[in-house]
Amino acid sequence: MNRACLLLATVLLVGAPGLAHAGGHSNTRDGWVYGMNMGWGWAQARATDTFDDSSIESRWIDDITGGLRVAFAPDDTWTYGLDLSGWTEPAEGLDETIYWILAQFRYFPGGEGLFVHAGAGLGALNLTYVAPQGTVTQTNGGLAWGVGAGYEYRVTPTLAVGLSYDYRHVSVGEISYLDDVATSIHGATLTATWYMN
Repeated sequence: MNRACLLLATVLLVGAPGLAHAGGHSNTRDGWVYGMNMGWGWAQARATDTFDDSSIESRWIDDITGGLRVAFAPDDTWTYGLDLSGWTEPAEGLDETIYWILAQFRYFPGGEGLFVHAGAGLGALNLTYVAPQGTVTQTNGGLAWGVGAGYEYRVTPTLAVGLSYDYRHVSVGEISYLDDVATSIHGATLTATWYMN
């Protein structure tokens, strides 16, 4: 996981200035924005078993990840909207399916291709946990939040492609005899964004 994040950060830091000077179309942002991303992600689930107050932690698991985004750009430097995504994967005793919807703000310093974003909203976690006390399969909702950064390059007047790193956290509290149930997701993705100018 750390190698992939380091690789993405290197690409963003080294490649972005070169792309910015390579020509292309202007980064005009004014109106509705639609986006999608697809890449690779890593997730880990954690909880506390209330029977013996022990901490339960799955191994980091990796798989394909992605999401959808709809937003509005009032000017060239920022957008606001909704980020929708999810994850499902067995993780050695803590099998999880996660969905989240975040109200997200994205900021483009100087109105160029580099961006940072942050958001908060709601998440739903369906957890299956096998223990001596019995198998728990239950869904609960709770707080979700995320942060990220990336770079996009405008390949047509309305289409931008790029790279993004995202961190998401979903905390749902109590599920049956498990407490402090939460999961963390890292993602390194390719992005496509359509600007409806």
